[in-house]
Parts: sequence; structure tokens; C-alpha cells
Amino acid sequence: MLSTVLSVRQTINPFLKLAAIQVSQTLEMKEPDYESLVSRTERNIWFIKLSRFRHGLPVIRRIPWPHTRLASVYFQETEHVSSNTGLLASFLGEHHKILGWIRELGRGNFERYFLNPAGQEDPVRIVKALGITSRRVKTIQDFMKSFSFYGEESAARTSPPVQGGYPVARVEIDRGKPWLSWLIPHYAKGKYHINYEALKIFRRDGKFTREEWRDISGLLIQLEKINRKQTAMAAVLEFILRFHKVWFLRGPLKELKPVTQRLAAGRLALAPSTLSRLCRNRTLITPWGEETRLEQFFPSRKTWLFNRLRRLIVKRPDISSALIQKELADRFKADVSRRLINLYRRQINLEKKI
Repeated sequence: MLSTVLSVRQTINPFLKLAAIQVSQTLEMKEPDYESLVSRTERNIWFIKLSRFRHGLPVIRRIPWPHTRLASVYFQETEHVSSNTGLLASFLGEHHKILGWIRELGRGNFERYFLNPAGQEDPVRIVKALGITSRRVKTIQDFMKSFSFYGEESAARTSPPVQGGYPVARVEIDRGKPWLSWLIPHYAKGKYHINYEALKIFRRDGKFTREEWRDISGLLIQLEKINRKQTAMAAVLEFILRFHKVWFLRGPLKELKPVTQRLAAGRLALAPSTLSRLCRNRTLITPWGEETRLEQFFPSRKTWLFNRLRRLIVKRPDISSALIQKELADRFKADVSRRLINLYRRQINLEKKI
């Protein structure tokens, strides 16, 4: 079961009605277009103002996804960063001084005071809590506000590599448990939480002019669209992490379990075409450092069966179709006809000749 927090079906807020076509277009955005949307939205003057409101918590703040975190690569020495992180490796190298300060703080303090909601606290309180200079606090805060995606300007102009794509996250094993560790800070910061009750009170009390409220409403629509995209992306990755948990723990020698995108889409309350577009040109880095396209985590039963047959035949070339049928049934509960087994055997033999 997926956590209810990551359910793609969400209740619409009382102010807005998002048309299905708007949601669909955002879900299916390519990575550079999505980055551009987020960047424009977070530069909006009302986003900045509502994120700094001093009446209790800000009207707009971020809530991290459960059971996820920022990738450990942000807390490593730059020279130890693997080159398979592509644009991220370059980005980290360019900001090595600030990242050195972050390493000194430690993951816990950094996430509490700068990445997660507590990062919106008064800088004076952060200085007191961490014992660092106000200038350093401001530099790290400005650094965190300056990007949602690593090297977003260069990423927006760069096509994904032929053999890879845009790496979204990596799976890290911690105390025997796989963790989804975001490579993109935008996702690690979490979804936008909008205090609609506070907005309702401010509007009732005449805090906004009609023109200002129109601008704010436009901002809220953009934020809700981004939230839908974030929620869908997080749900897809959580599905992959849970469904293939044993594979991530045991390594690449164990084969991925078969699951169709159609089945996964049904569980995620997404259209199959939307799931397909969400996966396209996006990759996940495995615990052993292999960059894997998201589509590859949805192997069909045919692909799974073909790979099983190939392994059996390579290991035991003289095995009969009857014994293959029995082994598939006994070991994998797979009911496969001899006719299909013979068909696949011929294809495998043809591959050998080529």
C-alpha cells in the first residue's frame, strides 16, 4: 500500500478548481519545462511575501515527503562525488565552499534549519542555535533559495544523455532499509503547504485589494499544479522502492519482479499514458551506482519470462522444454505452455547465431 500522503487523488482547496487538462499538462511536462515553471513561480513577488508572513507560520511553506531525504552526495567531499551524477557533480563542484559549511553543520542540523520547514525561522534564532555567524546563515539561506534544481539554468538547456536521463533520486541503504534520497533539492524540500484558512481571514479583513487577490489566486493555481506533479513523482518512486525492495537490498544479480505500467498506474490513480510520460527521460541511481531508466522498473511478464528462459538455457543447454515448464511452475508459480517455451527457445537460439 502506498502511504496516504502520496495518494495522487487529492482534495481541491476551497478557492481553486483545477481543470483536468491543466493537471494533465503539468503531470506530463518534460523536466526542463517543469524546472522553468517552478523557477518562475518561486520568483513571484506574492510567493516571496506569503513565504515570509510573520503571523505565526508562513502562509506558504514546504513539508518534506515521509521516508525520504536529501541524497548523501550533498554531504560528501566534492572529490568523492561519483561522476554518474552528471550535472549534479558539476553543480556541487561550483559551490564547494558553501557545501563545506553544510558538511560542518551535519545532515541533521542542515535539514532542520535550512532544508525543512524550520529553515524559515528567524536567522537570529538559527545563529543562536548553531553558534555560527549571521553572515554564514544568510549565505546558506540564499544558496537554498537560489535553486530548486541543481544547475537549473544549464539543465534547462541540456538534453538528457542518450544512455541516461535526468537523475531524480538515488536509493541508499541505511541500517538494512532502502531510502529514497533525492538528488534534486526541489523534491527534497517537499510539497507546498498553503494555509488557506489564514488566506481566508486576510481576505475577509481586507488585507488584499481585488487586483492583489487576482494575482494571488494565479499563484495558488501554479502551486497546486506543481504539487500535483511532485505528488505523482514521489508516488511513482515510492511504488518502485516498495515493489522492488528485495532487488535493491540484494543487488543486480537478482531479477526485477514483473509489473506492468498499467497495473502500477491503476494503483497510483494515474492514467497509464501519464505514468509513461512521468518515467520518460528520468532515472534512478541504484545503491551500487548504476543509473537506471524509470521505465526499466516496469518489466513486462514477457520480458521477465524471456530472461528466465535465457538464464536456464545458458546454464543448462540440454534441458528439455518439459523440465523448463516444471521449474518455472515450481520455483516461480508461472503457468507457461510448452508451445510458448519452444517459441522463446527458438528466439534465444537465433540470438546466439547472430
